Amino acid sequence: MSKQVTDKLLIVFLDSPLSVDAQEVSAWDQSLFEQVEEHTCEVARSVDARRHVYYSSEIIEDDRWSRTRFIKYKQSEGDKGERLKEAFRNGFKKGYGRIVCIGVCCGDIHTQDIQKAFDLLNTRNAVMGPSTNGGYYLLGLSSPFEPIFDEKPWGKDTLFKKTYLELMMYNKSIALLEEKVMKSAKDIVV
Repeated sequence: MSKQVTDKLLIVFLDSPLSVDAQEVSAWDQSLFEQVEEHTCEVARSVDARRHVYYSSEIIEDDRWSRTRFIKYKQSEGDKGERLKEAFRNGFKKGYGRIVCIGVCCGDIHTQDIQKAFDLLNTRNAVMGPSTNGGYYLLGLSSPFEPIFDEKPWGKDTLFKKTYLELMMYNKSIALLEEKVMKSAKDIVV
């Protein structure tokens, strides 16, 4: 029996609450973070694609991100853009033709959102899921395009706009998903 091959890769970026700015840590509710992470894991498990999970610190072997469903990596060094660039680069080098990346800060993401992004990448260069805080909860690419990861205002309310405009400037075809609420440590008050 031959192994099923897919050209779809889902990347999940794990940023623990301890990886946010030190000023924000006191406002982060650990149990809420774990609930949102569990929801994201359940959604990711049900997506018809290969799955890579990238840890912000050391890789945890015995956690909800089971090696039977996820290939585990440690995020590279550098700012968020450098780390995302390396994860997408790794996926394209492995031969994936459609890559979608999500984080664990959007408790309202569903399997259908990710499947729709993969479907849109059949005819578009990029897919973005804008968030109400000015960032994005999902980014998908159908081919490498590394400039969108360089010199971006990570964690700022202009991230989506700057990334979108750069894609347009390079004549990339873009599809947008529904805007969703994305949580950060600033949004969570204990």
